[in-house]
Amino acid sequence: MTPRARQLRPGLSTLAILVVCFAAVLPYLVTLRDYFVADDFGVVQILSQKPAWYFPRWFIGSWMENVFGVPPQEIRPFPAVSFQLTALAGSASPTVHHVINILIHAVNGVLVLAIARQAAGLSMPAATTAAVLFVVLPVQVESVAWITGRVDSLPALFYLASFLAYARWRATGSHERSRYLLSVFLFFAALFSKESTITMAATLLLYDVLVVARPAQKSWMNVRSYFPYVPYVLLTAMFLLLRYVLFGDLVRESQLPSGAFAAFGDRIGRHVERIVLGSVGTGPPMAWTLLLVATGLVLGIWRKLAALYFGPIWMLIALIPTIAAGYESPRHLYLGAVAWAMLLGFAFQLVWAREASPRLRMAATVVAGAVVVCYLAPLRAALDNLYGAATISKVAAADLQREALSAAAGTLV
Repeated sequence: MTPRARQLRPGLSTLAILVVCFAAVLPYLVTLRDYFVADDFGVVQILSQKPAWYFPRWFIGSWMENVFGVPPQEIRPFPAVSFQLTALAGSASPTVHHVINILIHAVNGVLVLAIARQAAGLSMPAATTAAVLFVVLPVQVESVAWITGRVDSLPALFYLASFLAYARWRATGSHERSRYLLSVFLFFAALFSKESTITMAATLLLYDVLVVARPAQKSWMNVRSYFPYVPYVLLTAMFLLLRYVLFGDLVRESQLPSGAFAAFGDRIGRHVERIVLGSVGTGPPMAWTLLLVATGLVLGIWRKLAALYFGPIWMLIALIPTIAAGYESPRHLYLGAVAWAMLLGFAFQLVWAREASPRLRMAATVVAGAVVVCYLAPLRAALDNLYGAATISKVAAADLQREALSAAAGTLV
């Protein structure tokens, strides 16, 4: 059994896309004024100097080379070429880099809209709510407003697009092979954008089990039923083998501090807090409470495993790779934030899926709007903090340039 392909009304679909894009773009227009910050200088400088033919070289080595002193264990040709292309407009100007980051964020919002509508089965209002919430969550700021944050939003784009193509392939009864091949290619791009995307095979398998609800007994005893996952598993294995050959590690395991796995429980609590509440400080218990209450409400009333999959399970799958990160950062949660937005979309669906009165639907719309507004305040605060850092960075760069120009020839600055 496969989910029925849903035909969307073009007008309504277009309106939803415009709403999501507006919500994704408007808050971040202020970042067009921001200067380079932290790693931006090294990333843009080294990649802008590479020749046009250099792209294949990034598949067999660290994309950052020795720019930070030690080559990072990262094979990321697709983010590298994206920075190379945006630098064509002028490596000294950050504006084009910010424009690309905002556009990637908007595309990701539309992908969440499509996944919510076509893979999760949400109504158009509920799917739009989920997508809008995804793009305005404060945890996304570092991935969008910081130029180097593209190393998380771009892999998420490929990951979400690969998942959507696979879900659409399943929805057609697995007949349209082009969608499946597109999904495999997009997963390849995701892998070579960031190593945290190695979870795709598990994501697709659990989607088939919990959402598509394939007949369990006879289907899973048939070896052919596992064939669709083989390319994803093989690509993942080959990618990890390449990492081992180049760096001597599969997933940076040699760089993990002692007790990293034992501390994952505490770390995931802070991750959930950042996603749900927008920052760390209120306390993980409140974030967990909101997450569990929302999940329990949806499952208890609606009883759909899709909510369990696109909520807690998706979040857990997305957060597991953060064990290997070695440090905590909001941008590592970009893909995991999809789960919270989807879960709130399912909660909104509880009203729109039933024959509710116009007043009740209006009340639900007001509540959804209020949630969006509540997230806008911490979103703005996070943008202001990054603007402050960018301002300091710009002043420091100008002072350094002025000092270098005024110094006598041969002076070490």
